Amino acid sequence: MNDIKIPGYTIISELGRGGMASVYLANQNCVDREIALKIMDPSFASDPSFGERFIREAKIVAQLSHSNIVSVIEVGVHENTYYLAMDYHPGGDLKSKIEQGLSPAKSLEYMQQIAKALEHAHGKGYIHRDIKPENILFNENGEAILSDFGIARAQTNTTNMTAVGSVVGTPRYMSPEQAKGVEVDYKADLYCLGVVFFEMLTGNVPYDADTDVAIGIKHISDPIPQLVSHNSELAVFQPIIDTLMAKSPDYRCQSANQLYQIIETIKSGKQPVIPAHAASNLDHTVISSPVSAASQSAQRHQNISPTGTTKSKAPLFAVLILLFFAIAGGAGYFLTMTDTADTVEAKSAALNFTSIPDGAAVILNGNSIGVTPVSNHSITHGAHKLEITHPHYINISKSLDVSNTTSTDQHFILKRGKSAISVFSNPENATIYLDSNKIDTKTPFTIDNIETGNHVIRVEHKGFFAKEVSIDLQTDKVEKLVLELKPQVDHNKYLTPEQKKIRKLLAAADRDLKENRLATPKGENAYERYLQVLKLSPQNQDAQKGILKVAERYADLAENSLLQKNYVKAEKYLESAKLINPKLKRFKKLKSALLGSKKKGYSVNEKFQDRLADGSLGPEMIVISAGTFTMGDIAGKGMKHEKPIREVSIPKNFAIGTKEVTFEEYDRFANAMGAPLPNDSGWGRGNNPVIYVDWNLAKAYTLWLSKQTGFKYRLPTEAEWEYAARAGTKTTYIWGNDLIMDMANCKSCKSDRSHNKTTPVGSYKPNDFGLYDTSGNVWEWVEDCWNNTYEYAPTDGSARLKGDCSQRVLRGGSWLNQAKSIRSASRSRDKKTAHFYFFGFRVVREL
Repeated sequence: MNDIKIPGYTIISELGRGGMASVYLANQNCVDREIALKIMDPSFASDPSFGERFIREAKIVAQLSHSNIVSVIEVGVHENTYYLAMDYHPGGDLKSKIEQGLSPAKSLEYMQQIAKALEHAHGKGYIHRDIKPENILFNENGEAILSDFGIARAQTNTTNMTAVGSVVGTPRYMSPEQAKGVEVDYKADLYCLGVVFFEMLTGNVPYDADTDVAIGIKHISDPIPQLVSHNSELAVFQPIIDTLMAKSPDYRCQSANQLYQIIETIKSGKQPVIPAHAASNLDHTVISSPVSAASQSAQRHQNISPTGTTKSKAPLFAVLILLFFAIAGGAGYFLTMTDTADTVEAKSAALNFTSIPDGAAVILNGNSIGVTPVSNHSITHGAHKLEITHPHYINISKSLDVSNTTSTDQHFILKRGKSAISVFSNPENATIYLDSNKIDTKTPFTIDNIETGNHVIRVEHKGFFAKEVSIDLQTDKVEKLVLELKPQVDHNKYLTPEQKKIRKLLAAADRDLKENRLATPKGENAYERYLQVLKLSPQNQDAQKGILKVAERYADLAENSLLQKNYVKAEKYLESAKLINPKLKRFKKLKSALLGSKKKGYSVNEKFQDRLADGSLGPEMIVISAGTFTMGDIAGKGMKHEKPIREVSIPKNFAIGTKEVTFEEYDRFANAMGAPLPNDSGWGRGNNPVIYVDWNLAKAYTLWLSKQTGFKYRLPTEAEWEYAARAGTKTTYIWGNDLIMDMANCKSCKSDRSHNKTTPVGSYKPNDFGLYDTSGNVWEWVEDCWNNTYEYAPTDGSARLKGDCSQRVLRGGSWLNQAKSIRSASRSRDKKTAHFYFFGFRVVREL
């Protein structure tokens, strides 16, 4: 461990070791905080695929900003050693908590937290593929954090890290499809989460064997494990295991969010909403849970401790989970809970019937006793015949034995029935619509396999008025509809010219609205056409409603732009909505959301890109923390104008470009403003730093960027630039006091990549703050006016705006200069109008 040196970090101790990498507790020197440093075993470095996988993990995690997913700080390679810096979570991992023992309540709490993490990852298109206790960490607040995305992949990615036929994952926690080596989707993660839940409850994995192959075979072919074999009191959680660990992905929980909502709804004591998919492909099934009167009484008096553990039986909400998963498992399930008298034989029992939906007829021994819910219906002991019927659902028939019981609760989840509608029309050959969906075959025609309930049938025929009827379709009853269509009369010939114009304008406005021509182009948009109608007919309700629809459409566009973080468009759309409808109900809420989003803070070292008005992304920025540093020629190797050295305080966080502004980024500005494109000297544009840009143009770019994003961009002050460039160092160069070859692009740096010209930005290793090319490549304009010394210069990080302001300061040196010009303290100047093939710039964004 002591032999490992990663610039910017001091390793403290080893946290854990895996087959491919080790994780260390380390100190991030620049901000003096503890982090987790993952370092790949050097023996893997010779194989590029392992390095790619290592870097790939960081890129995936960087896109998953979520409170229950580990955050990445930095990824890099130092002397052939791959490293990944992440947030340190001191609460240990789930494996250790399982070994100590977990209550069912805590297990459910952790399940919800990991479900939130998976929902976020799945929503971004990523599958984790290695959910296991070792990869679930805990922060200082005891919240679960999902980590190790080393074998995660994008669900839509056509290039797989692992070929079809190979196995990816940890054998004891992998899904059947992973064990088979076939393509997987996000439901593989849900299966793995089910395995983890089983282990949380029992302390054991559901499948184990002497070899990985044998374990994989069990995942594929063995029955779903039963919790009751470990502890009879855990049976209430079996439906969760069944839902998550179904062998076929089609029969698993449909999303991580669904799992979260199920648990959340049950914990809140509310009636959960049953997902429609849960009712498919399932027959009626009985789940019986006989409970004696004595044990039921004990359950009623059990206590739940503050930590969530029960003092006797399983907690009450766990019983509710059984009920709900019986519901969510599919229509046709019902739960029977029977009280059995231990000592006294009762002569009658009280029956309670409930159903989803309510309103089902309860028929006992051929006699109706009411519709659900039915409470406290008394019945003699013995066997009885029970029927549950509903016109829209499949009937249920069963025998009900209430011998030696005091009460029985019966809960039924009804499965929708199917039926058919025969549609006839006069004239025939009319087009049929079922609930607005067009049927391919015209009348006469019978539509089969329709779910029972209320439906709308509409028939249309050219030259006739359409006819629409509602029908209540009941189970196993074929409805016959005969619809007489009335011929149309051309009413247009009775309209005045003004009425014809209004009708034409309304039709055109409706088309404009449908195709999002809301207020542009001029003269051919919905808003102007509706206004024209109101000039002709001020009380026209269609036009009044149309204008309100235009405002709502703008509000929708504003909301979508907010979600895409395009704050300039969001503000523009929102103002248009308010202009059209000053009383828009959503305006205040959306305006508040816009202001809140624009004020959103970024954490130190976090990288981000603001979205421009056209939806494209601006320069990559990184947040630099406030702090104090020594500015100037600390090493004593510089010029007079680099002195006197002094302490400068940067009072607040700011964001600075990780790289110099590129041709691609600058050309977007030039094209938008109709400005000439700067010369690239034949070195190429794209990702090369823009050159031939004077101070005025650099300043103009920042103003344009501010307008495009809605945030304030500017050139860095000289103090900000040196603070960010030094990145906590006091040495001559950012890497030390001596020149090291191939660390930067300068004339005497002996880099194989320079060839006496600029190199693409980011070609060399960044400094400890994550900034590239602060040494060499191109001189960078800053805000300050030129002064021959630092005497009387501000010490608060602000720009020095007194002195020779016809000349502005340049920092960092360039490819054309000797090494002395790329020192951290080196500075130069030129006229604001000067533009050369070694001048460029980077930008700052205020936070």
